[in-house]
Amino acid sequence: MRKLSSLVLMVLICELAGCGGFSYWPFEKKKQETGEYKPADSVKYLCDGGNKFFVRSIDKGNAAWLILSDREVSLAKVGSGVEKKYSNGITTLQINGNEATLELAQGKSYAGCKLDLAPIDKK
Repeated sequence: MRKLSSLVLMVLICELAGCGGFSYWPFEKKKQETGEYKPADSVKYLCDGGNKFFVRSIDKGNAAWLILSDREVSLAKVGSGVEKKYSNGITTLQINGNEATLELAQGKSYAGCKLDLAPIDKK
C-alpha cells in the first residue's frame, strides 16, 4: 500500500510540475507525427483565407466526395462540359482545371482555390 501511495504522489508531483510526455489516460488519441493527413485517393485544394479541402472522385466521376475539416459530404455531378460542377442542393463545388470554388450553406464560400500539387511530407 505504501508503494502505491508513493507512486500516486510521484504522478501528482510530476503533473503539477508540468512534466511533459506522460499520460495516464490509456484511451488518449495520439497526434499524427508523420506530417499532414491526406485522405486516400483524394486531391487537396488550397484557398484564399487559409481554407483547404480535399476531393475524391467517386462513381466513375459522376460524383465527388468533399472532405472538409469538420465534415464529409457526397456531391452529385450537375450538368456536363469542361467545367465540373457537383452539388447536393446545399453545397456546390465547381472545378475548372486546377481551380475550384466551393459554396457552402449560409452564404459561406471558399474562393481562389487551387489544386495543391506539392507532395505531402511523410518524415
